[in-house]
Amino acid sequence: MKSRRRWRNRSRTDIIADILLTAQSGEGKTHIMYKANLSHRVTGDYLAHLTRTGLIEVRAESERGATYMTTRKGARFLSSFRAMKNLLDEKLIVA
Repeated sequence: MKSRRRWRNRSRTDIIADILLTAQSGEGKTHIMYKANLSHRVTGDYLAHLTRTGLIEVRAESERGATYMTTRKGARFLSSFRAMKNLLDEKLIVA
């Protein structure tokens, strides 16, 4: 019998948290793409959305591309996300 790996699909919120975590120190699109394990197109869509909502900002643009940085609002989102995830994990362990 073949062993099958089960991959858990990430939610939009998990993906956003991965991007915000990566961009805390200011990173380019390619680095964010690799760290968040996303395609180029999907990374661009998320970065555009996060920029519009004020969770990420473009810090510098050069011939090499833009540098994205998590904003204070993005850091608050990330902190709330972690707290929520900890509460849920705690409930799953106790149950």
